[in-house]
Amino acid sequence: MTNLSITQQYFILALGHDKKETFSTSSEKGICFIASQLLELTADSTITFDSKNRIVTTQSLPANKEYLTIVYEFIKKKEPVKLATITDYFVTSFKNNLTPAFQLVGTSLMSDGYVQKRAKKQLLGLSDVYEVTESALTHATNNLNDIITIPHDCTDEQLALITLLEKGKILKKYVSKHTRSQAKQLIDDSKNTMEESLIRKMMDRMDSVMATIISV
Repeated sequence: MTNLSITQQYFILALGHDKKETFSTSSEKGICFIASQLLELTADSTITFDSKNRIVTTQSLPANKEYLTIVYEFIKKKEPVKLATITDYFVTSFKNNLTPAFQLVGTSLMSDGYVQKRAKKQLLGLSDVYEVTESALTHATNNLNDIITIPHDCTDEQLALITLLEKGKILKKYVSKHTRSQAKQLIDDSKNTMEESLIRKMMDRMDSVMATIISV
């Protein structure tokens, strides 16, 4: 489980939180899902901010990050692009643009048995439904609690994951009240320890975008 990326770990925990969700019906989950991909691309130095705080690509998408293709290609096509433009397209659009990105990440988790896909009958025909396996959810939950409770120097990616789960209203499902308090303290502390980090900058700007969308 520790070899999974921030996007994949978020996917497992967010989907496992409510098996009926595809993130498209929850603004918080949807925004945090896109944020996880942007943070991962930032951590890999695949995207960055230009002098006007717009997002640009800096290199080709790594071969092992194909599940980020949808978001990466959107940025590549539109660059330089504002963060709000990205979230508007994937989260607030009525065209369900989030689904392809959701499916690509889900598919990336199937080969190792973290996620299963089945066909579900809908009004307009069959559609793919992704379900997190119980073993994957158990491992992800234990890993999350270890990150929060076992003393160690959290990586920027671990801090970002905890933050996204809290903002997506997911964290409380998997941890005790005391552990959640510990997580919130880690989040507060990270504002100083990650002060100069590009990941910190991305998280701060996502905060502003998220507040604007949810308040509408």
